[in-house]
Amino acid sequence: MTTSTSKKRGPPEHNDEDCYGDTIVGDDRGHGIEEIQTKWRNMPEEAKAPFTEQANKASKIYQDKMKTRLASEHKTKQLKTRCAPERVCRVLRDFDEHKKDAVRALGFGSWLDMACSKLDYKLCGFLVDNIKVEQFALDVNGHVMPLTPNQVGYILGLRTSGPLVSEEGPLDDIEDLCQRHGFRGGEPVTISSLEGALSAKDAVLDVGFREKLVLFLLGTMLCPNSSLTIPTHYLHLVKDIDRVCEYNWALFVFEKLRDAVIAYKLHPSRSYICGCIYFLQILFYDKVVAGLTVVQMSKRPTIRLGVWTAQRVKALKRHIKKNGGYKKAQVTLDHDDDVAVGKSVDVDHCSQQKHQSTVPSFAIEDVHKELTAMKWALKEVRKEVESMRGELTTLLEMVGTMEDIQSMKNEVATLSELLTTMKSDILMEIRKG
Repeated sequence: MTTSTSKKRGPPEHNDEDCYGDTIVGDDRGHGIEEIQTKWRNMPEEAKAPFTEQANKASKIYQDKMKTRLASEHKTKQLKTRCAPERVCRVLRDFDEHKKDAVRALGFGSWLDMACSKLDYKLCGFLVDNIKVEQFALDVNGHVMPLTPNQVGYILGLRTSGPLVSEEGPLDDIEDLCQRHGFRGGEPVTISSLEGALSAKDAVLDVGFREKLVLFLLGTMLCPNSSLTIPTHYLHLVKDIDRVCEYNWALFVFEKLRDAVIAYKLHPSRSYICGCIYFLQILFYDKVVAGLTVVQMSKRPTIRLGVWTAQRVKALKRHIKKNGGYKKAQVTLDHDDDVAVGKSVDVDHCSQQKHQSTVPSFAIEDVHKELTAMKWALKEVRKEVESMRGELTTLLEMVGTMEDIQSMKNEVATLSELLTTMKSDILMEIRKG
């Protein structure tokens, strides 16, 4: 009787291709990580060298990619700001007529008609990213538009002339104000505490109320910083409260915003941007060509704060999205102030009356902008016509196909009749035969 002895399988023989090729692989018989590790440990250093070099290269490529990605993420970091138009709207909306008169007397009457209270963080971030620091100009889709104090004037309804606003001076000049408004107490003066004092039903409409109102507007709109507390040096801006309505607030807001944007862009570690970035948002609405189809330029009031209602902004964004988004948007390049003609933007800010435009018609500027709007609208019509033409062509092709099918059906029917006739003839011939 012959007995067959089965030879016990041992580990596979060493194969150079398993570990010395381009990559280290296990064989097809289920050897796992442990065997690969064992092979690696037993390999001579010169054999390991190609793999070590390849791993180092891959690691460097990965690190470079991560650096690029992190830099990109940092560049498009989420915008953070204390600019709060919604808060301002909420406070001013609840004012009675006496408080509103105080707002007008200070020169901020246009803000009582603020239509757009929502800050669009995405749009503002896009605009800040596309500001050229060297010229302080907005570059949208290759269209470079310089930013100016005059734009701040007619967008926000602020004076573009008068004494310069100064937040500097001896501490003695504001000592009484510090005591009156609690800057020397234990608790800091915050935007919330000012809002509470202004909104109080029993608030006394005295000098202190007007000072608090200006401090509140400074901390929320005119030149908000990264803190919710009001800096002590802001008191220099209200130490002569009766002259507040005479100051060149447009230049002040412009310079504060310019310095804040430059600092934000040059120092990537900064998480908050200061200044009135709300101005950039309304300026974009006013200058983007798509906006001309929503509100014609001739129908816009002198001060733009009251133009862009939530409904109009929604319609504008729909137009912009339809045509490729913010990156594809076109802006009008008439850099001259829209309200530079006539009596300036200062429609007697100190009066008790609501703002009424005294600026004459926009004349040639208006015609130019309306023509731009018409060109844009015609472009849209062309797109619609091209789309309809394509659909019509497809329909005609379908009609042609249907006619071909009907013709084939007729031919098949004719063939069927011929076959039936031939069959009958053949059967008759068979019977005769």
